Amino acid sequence: MKDKYLFDWVKKLITNNLEVYLVGGTVRDYLLNIEPKDLDFLVVGSKDLLEISNIINKFGKVDIVGQSFGVLKLTINGETYDIAIPRKETKVGDGHTDFIVETENVSLQEDMYRRDFTMNSIVYDIVNDCYLDFYKGMDDIYNKIINVTNPKAFIEDPLRILRATQFSSRFGFNIHYDTRELILNNKHNLKYISIERIIIELDKIYYKGDINLGFELLNEFNIFNENIHNLLIEDIQTRADFYFVLNDDSINDKLDNETKTIINDIKKLYNLNNVLNGIDFPSNIRMELFTILYKNTGIMKSGVLPKIFNKYIKEFETNLYPFSYKQLNINGDTLMLLGFKGIDIKSMLNQCLIKIFSNDLINDKDVLYNFCKELRDK
Repeated sequence: MKDKYLFDWVKKLITNNLEVYLVGGTVRDYLLNIEPKDLDFLVVGSKDLLEISNIINKFGKVDIVGQSFGVLKLTINGETYDIAIPRKETKVGDGHTDFIVETENVSLQEDMYRRDFTMNSIVYDIVNDCYLDFYKGMDDIYNKIINVTNPKAFIEDPLRILRATQFSSRFGFNIHYDTRELILNNKHNLKYISIERIIIELDKIYYKGDINLGFELLNEFNIFNENIHNLLIEDIQTRADFYFVLNDDSINDKLDNETKTIINDIKKLYNLNNVLNGIDFPSNIRMELFTILYKNTGIMKSGVLPKIFNKYIKEFETNLYPFSYKQLNINGDTLMLLGFKGIDIKSMLNQCLIKIFSNDLINDKDVLYNFCKELRDK
């Protein structure tokens, strides 16, 4: 591992009497035999980020993205490394960012103590090729336990409640009893976390984790509304399904427009089904359903729709049904030749649609022409 991460810029920092360590998720993933996606370095012994920047800027592009938090990014040939200096955080308000950050005279162990879980508080010493494990994180990884490093810091950052849940769903780890108690006693503070940050953690459950386990934990801790419509986890096929089952409008409203639209359409279809209580849909309802499907084909990938919709989706996929007057194989000009005028033309086109959706007619030019002619002659 040592040679893999002893980059030239790391060597340069070391020759300038600075200590360089790998920390956080990088070390955790390595111990779990997962290839780290991001590399997080901690530099000890520097007075500030500017000193580090001046040493390594010849190796690539340096961006001091969080000077107040003691963080910079180094990009070399498209690869970006996060580099930080040790810091301590003091809570001064209810918000996620309401902290005072100290970076002067902060030790390596103090920096690890501010971190969320013991498994994320392990240090890899690149020079000496060894681990520094101040809070027994390696034991917790071995025993597959998610354990809080610093209870006070956990309480001060409610987002860690969701992080515990998503880590458990991703790695299959159990959440320690004491950590569970902290979650149950402090979950009300999630109201101070922005919806956008909550979505990031929930997306990790959907995209990276075991959804079943994730839902079990969310329900066990009663973090969101209970599952609705008696849906099963295996019914979830799409991201929209996932958030629909979570049943939290405050979250749904902050999703991207495509996902939000699908969720709203799923709700519309549930309302249609509830009104009709499972009976075959009359023509006007089928028209409304097909219009939804036509405007938003993504909903057909959903696994949470009432099963009665399956047969209507199959009908929709036959492409035999028009979704507007323009798609009818008869138009206003033809109806004018038959003697219809003004509002009567619209009325006839609407009757054609209704008859097609009632399966009394097909969308054929001659069939529709003869139907309109018969009505004219009555």
